[in-house]
Amino acid sequence: MERILLTPGPTPLPETVRKAMARKMIHHRGADFAELLHNVAEGIGYVMGTSPEKVLIFTASGTGAMEAAVVNVLSKGDKVIVVNTGNFGARWKQLCEIFGAEVIELKYDWGCQADVKDLEIALRENPECKAVFAQHLETSTGVENDVKKMAKLTSQSDAIFVVDAVSGLGCVEMKMDEWKIDVCIGSSQKGLMAPPGLSFMAFSDRAWERVENSDLPKFYLDAKKYRESIANRQTPFTPAISTFFAINESLEYIKKKTLKKILAKNAVLAQGTRAAIDVLGLELLPKKPCDAITAIKVPEGVDGKALLKKIEETYNVKLAGGQSEYKGKLIRFAHMGDIGREDTLKGIYALEKALQEDKNFRVKELGKATETARKIFKSGDS
Repeated sequence: MERILLTPGPTPLPETVRKAMARKMIHHRGADFAELLHNVAEGIGYVMGTSPEKVLIFTASGTGAMEAAVVNVLSKGDKVIVVNTGNFGARWKQLCEIFGAEVIELKYDWGCQADVKDLEIALRENPECKAVFAQHLETSTGVENDVKKMAKLTSQSDAIFVVDAVSGLGCVEMKMDEWKIDVCIGSSQKGLMAPPGLSFMAFSDRAWERVENSDLPKFYLDAKKYRESIANRQTPFTPAISTFFAINESLEYIKKKTLKKILAKNAVLAQGTRAAIDVLGLELLPKKPCDAITAIKVPEGVDGKALLKKIEETYNVKLAGGQSEYKGKLIRFAHMGDIGREDTLKGIYALEKALQEDKNFRVKELGKATETARKIFKSGDS
């Protein structure tokens, strides 16, 4: 029996996407790949809320896109603001510092949403700031930051606004151009229902001015190379062609289903899961959780690592644990990509059963949490 995957990346792949990867190989300098690249850029533009001409596609992980953003828009010694709401906000800080930027960090406790007022103050006190880096969704905590308000605020300054939307694209609303986001990055393996291996980014005109003047070293991740190539419907280096086949298939599915319906599905799954968690008497980490990830605190006295291991080995369900300082302290359910109602119900029931069998936790009525979620799922489009 196949293991049920409920992690926030990689996510399960639709059958049509898996089959697409088995297509006969094509040459990356031929007309077939040129058409494929164009179609994928159009699909990413649709999800990102921008035009396909702005989309650059790298054969790299999401972290590769983060590094590409840093080395293409900054110059050595630039002052930047990093909004840190978790493990991946901390990664922005690490990348900026490695490449010689002076970082002003707006750091928040895990589970807390960034306060836009803090950004307003930081921008006012540091008018020479060149860029603001933030997460759309913080995967490690399940928090969604208000990047729409942050973008509006930053657009009134000389700084550009760079958003890591790796966990947000295809999961919650993103309108890059309308919201005035200057750099938006994403990756293939989460809400876009494709395998890991591709990342992408789009630049505003304001951001391209920074790219032209950047003096940081880069070769493989040089955005100017990708812009020159994509104009001719090519990539500057050999792409992951099979992954292009896969994401093209998933993007076609997303367009046919419509992004609106997919986001509604994610919201219903999140609502039902949280209702079930409430029935179990468990506590969420974030005060304002997003619709893509539910991060649950492991109950006091329960071994979080052992609990997840039991759920995986006994009930064949893979959930994500905590990261960094929250290792062994969190259970994370994903509500993104091809994850659906029935698999989520199996995950909730597996959590119920594993907790019931733990000597340090008491489940009052086995199955009640799962049934609570089932009723919510029936009432929504999931």
